[in-house]
Amino acid sequence: MANQPLASALFEHLRYDLSHVQGYDPYETRSGASMGALAPDTGIKAAYAKSLQNSFLKKFQDEIETGDVDEVGINKFLDANAKCARWQYAPESTWDEILLGTFRRHLCAFFEASYPPPPGEYVSCSDEKDPMPLFDWSGSLDWARVSYFADNGPGSSLGAVGTSWFEKFTRSPLTYSREFLLELYWSRCKRADSHSQVEAERFANHGCQLRES
Repeated sequence: MANQPLASALFEHLRYDLSHVQGYDPYETRSGASMGALAPDTGIKAAYAKSLQNSFLKKFQDEIETGDVDEVGINKFLDANAKCARWQYAPESTWDEILLGTFRRHLCAFFEASYPPPPGEYVSCSDEKDPMPLFDWSGSLDWARVSYFADNGPGSSLGAVGTSWFEKFTRSPLTYSREFLLELYWSRCKRADSHSQVEAERFANHGCQLRES
């Protein structure tokens, strides 16, 4: 096992674990098995096991340099931002005008409200009749409402050691690109004792990092 490639070792462990699934043999080598062929009477758990075995190593990469991956991700993001800045509206047909008009209508429904929501309640922004406005009634951006729906999102984050919620919030430093965003995030944490405790422990163990784009 000492000289066995990591991918092979992981795959052997997976096959051993899947061997405990009733009605499924991960070591089967009959014709067509490697292509995902299943018998008509295959059970649901056995089908799941087969799918997992076939896709387990699809995206596996050994010894990834996270610094290089972060740099590639940042460059792609900045390139996309630059393309957005250069974009100009130039409709080529009536359908283009309809598309943009529909997009504008939904955008207005998201940012504006026809009436104030009940005190202490937030209205879903997915319903056009009851939009969740991001601006207060004086026309200023309401950061409390913005942060109410804020989330870290799926996938990788700058400075994070992994992609799961646990790894992002408990095993990685808090990264930010602007001081006001950090202050906004701290103010949101204070609204929940459990969130404040998690962030206090993370700060003590990993600190904060300014990541300028």
